[in-house]
Amino acid sequence: MAKNTNPFGMIKSDIDKLRKLVANSAPTLDVNFMRRSNPGNFRCGACNVSKTQKNVANVSNHWFCLQCVNPNGTGLEQAPGCSPQPNRTDDHKWGIRLHNGSTLCIGCNSNRVRVRSVNANSINVDDVVEELHNIESEINKRVNQRNAKKKATLTKQAAPYMHAGLAEPFALAIARGVDESEVMDLWESDWWKQYPADDELIVSVLKGEHGEDVARTINEFRGEHPELAHACIVKDVKVDWATMLLDAGFDEHPEAVVNVLCGGEPPLVARIRKMKVDNEGLPPGVGMIIDPIQLAAEREAKQGEE
Repeated sequence: MAKNTNPFGMIKSDIDKLRKLVANSAPTLDVNFMRRSNPGNFRCGACNVSKTQKNVANVSNHWFCLQCVNPNGTGLEQAPGCSPQPNRTDDHKWGIRLHNGSTLCIGCNSNRVRVRSVNANSINVDDVVEELHNIESEINKRVNQRNAKKKATLTKQAAPYMHAGLAEPFALAIARGVDESEVMDLWESDWWKQYPADDELIVSVLKGEHGEDVARTINEFRGEHPELAHACIVKDVKVDWATMLLDAGFDEHPEAVVNVLCGGEPPLVARIRKMKVDNEGLPPGVGMIIDPIQLAAEREAKQGEE
């Protein structure tokens, strides 16, 4: 994984917050009882790199460089279970935190140990982000496995209806628990057959988001007012609001409908366009449902393709 990638969409300020959090969480511990030595040339027991340093941590003839064990004591803590108090000596009271989180008593250790540094300056945020990426990958893997298992179960439940002649998307909708009467009303209707089964309007019924009667109403004005129909499908506006707008005089003016969806107030849009409308029947505006700048750019790009 490349450095500075952000699997969770984190920006630089998020990374800085993470770095600050890591720094604040690093413990600092008293080292009054830590044995230090001046071995001259030595190989660090943690990073396995040859060093020449003075006053370095010594654990049973093994030394740990100043980069791995901070001179101020980061990485040391009281070592439990070494010898019963009050018989502990200074050497037996303190230990070095190991890579597995346990502590190794300074007085008892006779083996080579590896120290997990807890110095904030040595923590690489990129490594933390990479670990987040690994966690995300594991989560996605489990989600995909669960979804595959769920789909297999739904397919089995839908199989009887598919064998009876119902199309798979409709059968799966019933298996998922969508109101079967709504699914069958849509299946038995003719109007939807002009669309593929994965059309957003059809899918909205099969997901239980709209009833068949509501979808039928949307379909009635979808041809002349595709933007308004889409807004109804995704529930940016209510279908009742849409029919009020159209019935009050906007039905014959698709661009005026778009003006309203871009944030215009219906009475003012009608007045500017010199439209004859039923002002008393007009619904209130709904704010900016469509970004007018983005809409203009999309239309320009579409014209360029044509």
